[in-house]
Amino acid sequence: MAGCAADDLEWGPEGSLTRFIANENKKVIKAMLRSGWRPADPLDAQQEWWVHQKRDRYEKACVLVLQAYVRLANKVQLYVQDKQKQASEHIEAQALANVQSYRHYLSLQVPRHPPPGTGRGSWTMQAPGNHTQV
Repeated sequence: MAGCAADDLEWGPEGSLTRFIANENKKVIKAMLRSGWRPADPLDAQQEWWVHQKRDRYEKACVLVLQAYVRLANKVQLYVQDKQKQASEHIEAQALANVQSYRHYLSLQVPRHPPPGTGRGSWTMQAPGNHTQV
């Protein structure tokens, strides 16, 4: 793969590793596609395609390595998407917990009944904690 270090690769959710592999192996991929190979086909169909091809060992090895890298890139992309989903679910859970604790706090601040021993009457709240009978 053209002497590229693993640190140079971008493993982002946009599939940049797949793009890098495709850029490095354009000739091989174009030849494969012209001859009828379809990367989305199941592995059985891809293996059957290989049986009918007459290629040199180097090119076949390159393509097999390429396929392995593409599968790896897809797994990495799924892993990144899963981690992003977990992070967003965690943020949503935190927000829900914050709302629930705030509601609990508010329920403690507003009296539902007049304070005991003050008799019956209509109560209004002027400010938090200041209650007057009307």
